[in-house]
Amino acid sequence: MPAEEKKFRLRLLFQEIDLHQGNFVIGRASACNLTVEDPLVSREHARIMVYPDRAEVHDMSSRNGTQLNGKPVKGGERLRHGDRLRIGSYEFTFVVDLPRMSQVHSQTIQSFRCPECQTTYPDSAEACPNCGAPMVREKNPELNRTGDQTVPVDLEDSFVRQKAQMLDEVLNMAISMGHWDKAAGFLDSRIRAFDKSVAKGRLDREMLVAISEASLTVARGLRERRRIEWVIETWTRHRLGMPTALVASLDEASYGWFDLEPGLTKYLADLEICEDNEDCRLAVLTRLRGKPSQNP
Repeated sequence: MPAEEKKFRLRLLFQEIDLHQGNFVIGRASACNLTVEDPLVSREHARIMVYPDRAEVHDMSSRNGTQLNGKPVKGGERLRHGDRLRIGSYEFTFVVDLPRMSQVHSQTIQSFRCPECQTTYPDSAEACPNCGAPMVREKNPELNRTGDQTVPVDLEDSFVRQKAQMLDEVLNMAISMGHWDKAAGFLDSRIRAFDKSVAKGRLDREMLVAISEASLTVARGLRERRRIEWVIETWTRHRLGMPTALVASLDEASYGWFDLEPGLTKYLADLEICEDNEDCRLAVLTRLRGKPSQNP
């Protein structure tokens, strides 16, 4: 029996690009299938090889590399639904459509029109991706609804993860463009979603790492103390060991204007002593002994 043919797309924010069978080249050159105007992108940066039943991504010896779900692409990497592909400052989401996906259990999402700039966007963003205006749900939701779209789901919380992923894309784009106020608004929506998930008994450590990194980036851009404090207090409250890279990000974000010592001292005191937390404890101790980040 022949393999079932699939349809593949790349999603960037709320735009989607069809991937047809053959080679799909992404880069700065005008001859590429997808031309990306970004100084971090090479002329021919990455190639997606599309087959009837699968797709693979290859880095084309680009200067800054290609990342798949946060890891460098080495050789050919098979793409799966929901994979995040970072090329330069842009992060694409790989989408798979099966011909019979309509038979799978589905859930409906709604689109809304921004009252400020009239941009249409899904309710998953909770803020306009164009002007940053927060979503305003009127008493009659039909006044803002522009259309329904049905998306297949195969797990109970996959729709929630899809909303979070889309919001992450908007947040990362705002950060990459230096739109700090917009990024702060998207980040606050992401934190609210995280808090709701925790309240339901689901604490996703990977999600917390991503939100913490984004919080520190925005804190550095806006010089907002509360965002650094949120990171330390949240990890302390849940008694989780930070990745050593996050400890380094804390120091980088606070250097010269925010004193980490009080918060990290409490965090270290509350952190459970166990093998899983040993690297974190060592990184925090080293940071406290060095004390490089002090208020000016």
